[in-house]
Amino acid sequence: MPVKKKRSPVPYAFASVLCLVPPMLIQFLWMNSTGESLGISSRIGEFLSFFPIFLQRFTTINFISIAFCAGGILLACIAFRNRAASSTALAMLLVTTGLILMILSVFRLL
Repeated sequence: MPVKKKRSPVPYAFASVLCLVPPMLIQFLWMNSTGESLGISSRIGEFLSFFPIFLQRFTTINFISIAFCAGGILLACIAFRNRAASSTALAMLLVTTGLILMILSVFRLL
């Protein structure tokens, strides 16, 4: 009878971090591209100028950000299965970060 190997949570946590990087960059661009004196239409125009031509829709960028956040949260939950203290703390941090970024992306849509 073969012995089942327990998978390490590190690849899932690393993949979760990689999934959360694009929403972090999008949030950073949104916060830094918008001046306080600009109107909403000029804010969105300045924000969209950072992206290639096929991503020139504000809702598309936000839905991509939400999808990456959901993927990061899912991968962090898979990494959460390991009961080691360090992986549990890392997974909780990743889930919290993913939820905050997802909420910010949803509020950008409103």
